Amino acid sequence: MPPSTIDHVVTTPRCREASPAPRTHGECRASTSANKFASLPQRRADLFAAKSPNTGPDLQLHSRLQLCVYAANIAHDLEQPPWGRSTVKVLARQTKRPDIAPRQVHRRCIRHLSTRSSGHVKVPAVRGSTRARQGELLLVGSMPFDSVEEVLRRCAPLADNMASLPDGEVGDRKNWTEYLPLRTFANHSDLEEMRRPLGGRIPLAPEHSVASGEVQALEGMVWHFRIKPGTTTLVFEDLHYAAAAIDSYKIFDRLRAQQVIPHHARFQVAFPASSSAVEEYFSEPADWSLVKPAYEAAVLSEIERLLEVIPARDLAIQFDFSNEVVDLAMGDKRAKYWLPQQSWEEKFARHTASLSQLWRGVPDDTLLGYHWCYGTWGGWPRVQMPDLSLCVKLSNEAVARAGRRIDYVHMPVMRRVEAQFFAPLRDLNLGDTKVFLGLIHHDDQDGFHTRLELAGRYLNGFGIAGPCGYGRVPSTELPLVLEEHKRALDEYRRWHIP
Repeated sequence: MPPSTIDHVVTTPRCREASPAPRTHGECRASTSANKFASLPQRRADLFAAKSPNTGPDLQLHSRLQLCVYAANIAHDLEQPPWGRSTVKVLARQTKRPDIAPRQVHRRCIRHLSTRSSGHVKVPAVRGSTRARQGELLLVGSMPFDSVEEVLRRCAPLADNMASLPDGEVGDRKNWTEYLPLRTFANHSDLEEMRRPLGGRIPLAPEHSVASGEVQALEGMVWHFRIKPGTTTLVFEDLHYAAAAIDSYKIFDRLRAQQVIPHHARFQVAFPASSSAVEEYFSEPADWSLVKPAYEAAVLSEIERLLEVIPARDLAIQFDFSNEVVDLAMGDKRAKYWLPQQSWEEKFARHTASLSQLWRGVPDDTLLGYHWCYGTWGGWPRVQMPDLSLCVKLSNEAVARAGRRIDYVHMPVMRRVEAQFFAPLRDLNLGDTKVFLGLIHHDDQDGFHTRLELAGRYLNGFGIAGPCGYGRVPSTELPLVLEEHKRALDEYRRWHIP
């Protein structure tokens, strides 16, 4: 399905007037007049417009314009691998090239044509559906090369197919939420440290299993704080996520200006959800009623700081739910020894409360996503997934609680699965929210097609991703990770019918 979203007015080259003689391949008689564009046979316009999820005069006009520009300009210049099958009949009729089956005609056409040096025809800006904005591929977040610039340069070749690029969460953010005690909790005047990990840092990759969450398994690896006695109010002035993101955005913006990163790509910023940020580091549940609201208010302030520098339409914000998901996946059992003993229903209420709060600072022009994370600390996943039912419940809950559009959710997928693993996808109630499935396992390339086929039995229009971020993957393996994303994307395109 060709995307219908353009966040700005795009210019594309004017076609030359051809002679009345029969046209050869790639020649064009299209006029630069909007009236002549609009007079393109309605039969063709309807076929093209039917591929988009939205309808209406603006989209239909845009579809006629774009199809005419495509047919006039791109036929003999486009040398890309096949992108899909659904548009082949319409586009092959225009281009006389049955072997070209572009999926993302809109984006590719604009990127290709905008580099040509002939005259220009303006194509009206159209804001399409969430699915159209989201592309085909998602990088969940962490991709810790040595620097932000290296992350962006290495990931940029995939960005044609993505709505946004993360900065890789490098440096002190590599060990995910440990960034909070390092930069915020340990230096706060209203908090006091109760336990500190051996060596002063939480190990990136524990040498033994931590899955049980018991005292013996976690000894010497926890970092705990509590609110000082007598404290009745708590404020986190700075979580330092915004500062890191703004520094990274400057690099992102420069590389985009240099055309290393495609023009359409947004900058992606992730925040830990409330339980992941608080319950991991505050072992006294009595403190949570003060710390969680303080953290959520601080997240709102961080987003405000981001928006002072980064335009809302240039930003994607993702909330990562990991401790929440792992604790819920363990049923009535506690994921960590200091957590309260609760029923699954009580835990669900506790962990989903932030779904009513975190989105509030995200403006409508900014993309909003959620990542349901099964954790990588001690090995992925921290707890086994029998199926996608928990991710489906959380996705439906997130959409129900949000007072704005949710653009995407990400669900991890196990390496070896049967069809029933995906069956809960039939219970999704998400509207236009796009689902990205974590089908790409760089250490199980052969299983990708099986996972893809099985998922397709239960859901249409999903995108693909890895199962999680790659913060705990050795940096020497990261090029292989990206190569597998590229290979999987090519296979997805051959398989996928938009």
